[in-house]
Amino acid sequence: MEPNRPRISTASANTWSAAQTIDLGTGALPSVISANTQLRLTGLDGQATRVEALGFEGAAFQLNSRIASGTRATKLYPAVGFPGYILSVTAYDEATVAYTASALARYVVWTTEQHTATAKGFGHFWTATLNGAAAQTTAMWLQGTAATDPFPTLGIGAAPTAGNGLLQLASGATKAYGIAWGTDTFLYRTGANALKTDGAFSVNGALEVSSAVLIKSNTTLTNGAAAAAGTLLNAPSAGNPTKWIPINDNGTTRYIPAW
Repeated sequence: MEPNRPRISTASANTWSAAQTIDLGTGALPSVISANTQLRLTGLDGQATRVEALGFEGAAFQLNSRIASGTRATKLYPAVGFPGYILSVTAYDEATVAYTASALARYVVWTTEQHTATAKGFGHFWTATLNGAAAQTTAMWLQGTAATDPFPTLGIGAAPTAGNGLLQLASGATKAYGIAWGTDTFLYRTGANALKTDGAFSVNGALEVSSAVLIKSNTTLTNGAAAAAGTLLNAPSAGNPTKWIPINDNGTTRYIPAW
């Protein structure tokens, strides 16, 4: 048998003019923190507060959120001139005794642009203060950035920029800002227009470079010189090399003969 629970009549519309609390526990409750709270759910000690949605042959739960311009006295639909939050889930900070969203775990779905007949973009972002890490104002975004982008863009540590790719990372210069495979393989940015891996890098096809220097080493190449006399008995064509290909040997330009 279902336990006694508060029930709302479906025979007529219900309107409240004050905040409502549904309490399944006993004992005094702390005061409502947010002045704009309309509904609060509380449970028994040691138990989470749960909301169950039961649907048949369709969606179990649908949340419709509508943002209007103006005021209750002077409404304007649809909303004009601003994006807004569709849904915001914010944690409570016991240290400051407030909902200070900028430094807390938070999830937001919001409109990313002014809505028109063709512009209906929306996005998601998450903030996080996890495992003692420094508080992040915003840690991760998932949003459409422009009508020309083929899919929504995922940004980690940096708000996505239209046209800059489907995965965009914060512009740090250490492997902490890069991509890791397991615990030994990393790919990360080391500075403007520079990408690095700490291990070996293998290419199955031709390696194409857009520099006049074929290769650049950040350590001096090993000198394999010996005492034997070198002799060149054949070449692709007669005569001297037709090109001397430069390489950067840790700041020293050296040349490889080529025909």
